[in-house]
Amino acid sequence: MPFVLEYDTGAVVLPVTAGRAVVVDAGPGPSGVDGCLRRLGVREVPLLVVSHFHADHVGGIAGVFRAGGWPRW
Repeated sequence: MPFVLEYDTGAVVLPVTAGRAVVVDAGPGPSGVDGCLRRLGVREVPLLVVSHFHADHVGGIAGVFRAGGWPRW
């Protein structure tokens, strides 16, 4: 079941499966997405999709790196 975290005008969509999530837009700041990923136990983000490069959609990308980072190859 997907989780949706929406704040301000950007949204973070997290379909979570066994510690993994796909993030669509990272929202306006890193603390929102970072906290959400940690609470959900996400350790890996195999895909980050950015719909467009406005601050309210890319401002939280650092939070994706902090929360779980990228796949381990």
